Amino acid sequence: MEKLLVLELICVVLVMGNVKYAWGGDGLISPSQLEMFVDEVPDMPRIKGFHLHSNASPLPKSLRIGMFPKKWKFHRDLPPTRVFAYGTSKEAATVPGPTIEALHGVETLCEVDKSSPL
Repeated sequence: MEKLLVLELICVVLVMGNVKYAWGGDGLISPSQLEMFVDEVPDMPRIKGFHLHSNASPLPKSLRIGMFPKKWKFHRDLPPTRVFAYGTSKEAATVPGPTIEALHGVETLCEVDKSSPL
């Protein structure tokens, strides 16, 4: 009985040691270790959700926004991360996506195309 208890104790110690090693060696960085406010704030693209008629009256507009796989760098000390970015093209796609400028009382239809391959 004592041999079984000792064997179980050894197994627990080995498992706990491996768990600690796996957690410590996973390459994760704690957010508290990152220096704040070191990156320039990006100027996110804007898309008008309306047309202007020749007499300057606003008209409804339809938008088509695509979802594109990209690599995005969130902080200077972090590697680029695979994300889905939104925009009118893969080159123009950003995270969190473009700002859609709308006018009160003018309809804007926004269709998000999620057919991009993974």
